[in-house]
Amino acid sequence: MEKEVMKFGGRLTYKEFKTFNRFHLKRIVQISFITLWITVFLINLTNKSWIPSLTISLIIAILTILLIKILLNARVRKEFRSDQVLKKDAQFVVYDSGITILRENSKTHYDWTAISSFQQYKALFLLYVSKNKAIVIPRRYFSSVQEIQLFKQLIAKNLSQKTNNQ
Repeated sequence: MEKEVMKFGGRLTYKEFKTFNRFHLKRIVQISFITLWITVFLINLTNKSWIPSLTISLIIAILTILLIKILLNARVRKEFRSDQVLKKDAQFVVYDSGITILRENSKTHYDWTAISSFQQYKALFLLYVSKNKAIVIPRRYFSSVQEIQLFKQLIAKNLSQKTNNQ
């Protein structure tokens, strides 16, 4: 077995899982809002002048997006409650070849080539292994700023073309 570079871990909270989903679905919600707003505006424009059409379409788009967000939050809550593996402690071991996640009775290894993109936010690091699935790593899993810097250096070294900082 190759030498580990660093080790960290913890248990993902519902709040962190919800934050991940909010970031992940942000673009979809934005595109849906704009599409709905323009569509309703153009439909109303045939019957009314542009100011009432704009106002009505904006109100309808906002109410619809609020409903979608409520439904998405319910789905996220249900998903978190039902995923027993997600709620277990996870130990992350970073190697030169990739990342291994150790849980109670399981061990999953991801080579760096399996990670399609990386995003960092104020409280989370996201390592996407597919378009809709990410390894969620809260910053609180690290015991020091130096550990965070080392992790970011490893990411930069191994995923040089796949990073996105926000």
